[in-house]
Amino acid sequence: GRFGGKNIAEFTITKERLNNRAIEQIAPLLLINRGGESFPNKGEDFVLETGDQIYVLADHNALIKLRKMMQ
Repeated sequence: GRFGGKNIAEFTITKERLNNRAIEQIAPLLLINRGGESFPNKGEDFVLETGDQIYVLADHNALIKLRKMMQ
């Protein structure tokens, strides 16, 4: 969906030890899905695990930055 020129985008974490802070500097983290359980952002020190799915609210430039971060 679109929200003021931004989109909700889904990413799957493929890197180890990526924390919320790195993502939040680019785009607000809305939701984390881990092992079939969904929960809101757990805070900036929460460590994401490989396989976690995240949902962010991002504009086009933020999407590009996040894709690069996930590589």
